[in-house]
Parts: sequence; structure tokens; C-alpha cells
Amino acid sequence: MGFLDPYAGPWTDTEAAHLARRAGFGAAPATRATMVSQGMSAAVDSLVDYSPTDAPLEALVAGLPGTGENAALQNPTTGGQLEGWWLYRMVHSTQPLQQQFSLFLHDTLVSEYTKLSNTVTTAMNNGNDGSQTGQSCTKVSGGLAPDANRQRAKVIALLMQQNVIFRTQGHLNYRDLLRTITRDPAMLLYLDNRLNIKGNAQENYSREVMELFSMGVGNYTEEDVREIARAFTGETLDSSCANNWPYSYLYNSSQHDTNSKTVFGSTFNFAGAGQDTEYVIDLIANRISNSGITPAHAVYPATSLYISWKLLTWFVSETLPISHAAVPELADYFYNNQPNGYRYDVRETLRKLFKSQLFYDSAYVYHMYKHPADFVTTALRVLGLEETSYTSSAISALRTMGMQLFDPPNVAGWNHGSIWVNSGSLISRFNYANRLSGSSIATDAWVDNLITSGAVANYDDNTGILEFFRARLIQAPLTAEESTAFSNFYSGIIGGTPPASQSEYRRKVRGTLHLMMTMPRYQLK
Repeated sequence: MGFLDPYAGPWTDTEAAHLARRAGFGAAPATRATMVSQGMSAAVDSLVDYSPTDAPLEALVAGLPGTGENAALQNPTTGGQLEGWWLYRMVHSTQPLQQQFSLFLHDTLVSEYTKLSNTVTTAMNNGNDGSQTGQSCTKVSGGLAPDANRQRAKVIALLMQQNVIFRTQGHLNYRDLLRTITRDPAMLLYLDNRLNIKGNAQENYSREVMELFSMGVGNYTEEDVREIARAFTGETLDSSCANNWPYSYLYNSSQHDTNSKTVFGSTFNFAGAGQDTEYVIDLIANRISNSGITPAHAVYPATSLYISWKLLTWFVSETLPISHAAVPELADYFYNNQPNGYRYDVRETLRKLFKSQLFYDSAYVYHMYKHPADFVTTALRVLGLEETSYTSSAISALRTMGMQLFDPPNVAGWNHGSIWVNSGSLISRFNYANRLSGSSIATDAWVDNLITSGAVANYDDNTGILEFFRARLIQAPLTAEESTAFSNFYSGIIGGTPPASQSEYRRKVRGTLHLMMTMPRYQLK
């Protein structure tokens, strides 16, 4: 029996909840009930077959009142607002896998806000309309007036443009995505290929496109790095003052090295614009390295193995080694056996994974640690709560937990696993749980509506309160010890003698929310 054989076990709320936690940000009971009624295969399809544009989300964002926080969520103008812009989309998306997978790609094909901010020229703030001295150039017509915010706006626009690539193309063909990201302006800035010219090759991107974006370390030589850098010469940006600093992709044939290159033993030199680059991406995608890293590296392309492993460590287990037998099995499907007949179809690979025996293996249920975006987004989505400030308080909480969106710590992205719950970040999680349970977010109206909606019978319905949060945050039976802890907590509020007052009821609800988000199992997914 293979790891990717179709899952044939029970399909209940337990399995639906597991799928929702991994392929999105969890799901409320009603959504999970729909998933159960659909059956496993259709439930997976409904998550995987998302549209490039999340129309309901875009309508929601467009309909926000265009002032204050809402204006920032529509058109962010600072780095913090950009982070909040994405967090809001995670919380309100009707296509949760689209957002979760975009985060996977952001963590894999990394660009950093800080590097771009230090690289995009501040000269554009001075303008080029001739209105003041010190401008880099002067345009007789069509010049730009000075604007102190222009450079920052350009950085934000470039990262939003990259995020659109991840949302709209990331789930399609991975080889094509590598071509696109190679020419993405944010990436050309971040890994310096805009500086890569004949006679002075810049090797940053040629190294990382293999080490981190495709094959993984150990599957290429330093000579390959140098030769690929030569092949990538001429792939640059138009950042000229004369064109109003567009920072748009440009192929500059005068900067391209036209001599022959040899990569993985293949010698080539194409005359067409960018053809060397496209050929190199094909070489990378098809490269069987025989590196000895695993026996499978003599059978399957290193890219198929490495990206399959990355998918498994994001969706199944952070600790699963590349030597695990599931890796070549997924790589074989990723590269060889897809129903549409072409290689590297991400959507079909995810579909295969989410319908597999491996994915629902009990050894991997509640086995992974929530990253900070999971921790925050899941609570807001499943409880129907709304942050009072996505662009300030919420992203500040994410940062203290260790995740600054659009600004990973380095080109390798974030470290995952138990590191997310070290002593400092765990306190930050508990502080955020306290924030959500406060009256500014878990308002009196929201708390009292639990009774109005029938989720809780009355002020003394401790069982109903506990079940409401258990079904959303933990999604598994509480242990006897956990149940006793909550029972003692409720008794402590009302002195153990009903009836409870409204204020005591509200304390019980908010306290349950706070305590459950601090439980060890809520840190897991």
C-alpha cells in the first residue's frame, strides 16, 4: 500500500476538521458539517479548485468605507498596513487554501520588505519635473512632482504584485511559476539579478533558485551556479528616472552574455530574448542529479523531490525528512503521473495529497505547530470575531509571535515546528488570547448573542459555553483533566452556586475563550 493511496477510512467531523486546519485556517462547525455531507473527495475538491480571484473577498474589501483602518486595508501605504492588508484577506477569504498556499510560496520563494526598502531608490521622492534642484533628471513633459511617500508606495506595490502572482499562478504549474518569479520585479531586486550583466555576473539568484526554490542544496556544482548566472544576464528592471522609475521587468539584450554556457553538462547559447533563462529553468526542472542525497535522486528530478518534500513539511509534518518514502511517491506523481498530461501541476498534486492515506494518518493529526498567522486567523475565522485593528495591534501581535508578513528573517524563510512556541513567543500568544477575549473584540453584544442564537441556553449553561468553544478551537473531545479545569474555573466565578449574573456569564465566556486559546492543543493543527 502506498502513502498516497486514496484514503479509505471514516469521513467524520474529525477528518473534516483536520483537512480544514491544514488546507486553510480551520472551519466552524457548520462549515465542517457541509464538508462531511459532501464526502471526502468533494470536500477536498471544493478547497483545491479555487478561482484565481476570490470574488466575494474582493467585493468585501472594495465595499469597506474608505477611511481610517478600512482605507489602509484597501490601499496600504506603510509596511505595517501591508501586513494587515494580507492578514485581513486570510481572515475573510472564501478560498482559504489560496491564502494558506500563498503563505507557503511566500515562505519558499522569499522576498523581504526590508531589502526592497533599502534597494528601491529614494531619488524618486524628489520627482523629475524640474520643480526643484537635486532631481536625478528632468522631464520636459510627464514628469513627477516631489512626493515623500513615492518610494515606499513603490515597494508596497511590488510586494503586492508578487502576492498576486502567488494567489493567481502559484497553484498551477511550478515550472512556469519559476519562470515568472525569475522575472518578477520584487525578486529581481531582492536577489540582485537586476545587477547581473555580462562580464560581471551576479550569482545570488542563480544560487538560490537552485538551493531554495527548486532542487535543494547538494544537487548542483559551483560551476553550475556561475554558468546559470551568465545565462540569466540581461534579465533586469527599468528603474530609470527618464521613465518615472517604473521598476518593471525589462530584458536588456546589451547586458546579456552571448557566449556559450554549459549547465549540468548541456551546452547552449540561444539568440532569442530570454531564451537562455527559459532553457535553464527547464534544465533545473528536469535535472536528475544522482547526488546520493537519497536513492530517489537517481530516479526523479531533484526539483520534484525537493518541492514535494516542502509540500509535505507544510501540510503533513514539519519533521518529515526528505528520505521519507512518501517523498519520491509524491514526486513521481508531481512529475510523471498527472491526469492533465503535463508535469509539475501543483493543484493536482495538492488534490492527491489531501485525498491520501498519509494525510489522514492519525500519527500526523494535531502533529504540527500553528505558525502565528494560523494562530490568529483561525481564532478570528472560527469564532466570527473581528479585529479592531488589523494594521496595528494584530500585526504587532504577529510580529511578537515571530512572524512578520512580507519580511521573513532571511532568504530561507521562517523556521517551523516547536520553535514557534518558545518561552517568549508563547507569552505573546497568551497575550493575544487575552486581547481577543477582551470586551473590545469579544464585545458584550457578541457574548450575549451566544444565548440569543441558541448556542448557549442561559447564564448557567456552562456545558453550552464550553462546547461552543471546544467545537471551534479544539475540535476534539476534552480530557477529563481539561473538563475539570474549566468546571473549577466556572465555579470560582460564581462561588459554585447558580444562578450566575449577566456579568458573571460574560466573565465565563471570555475566560473560556482565553483559556482555550492557551491550551497546548490549540497551539497545534
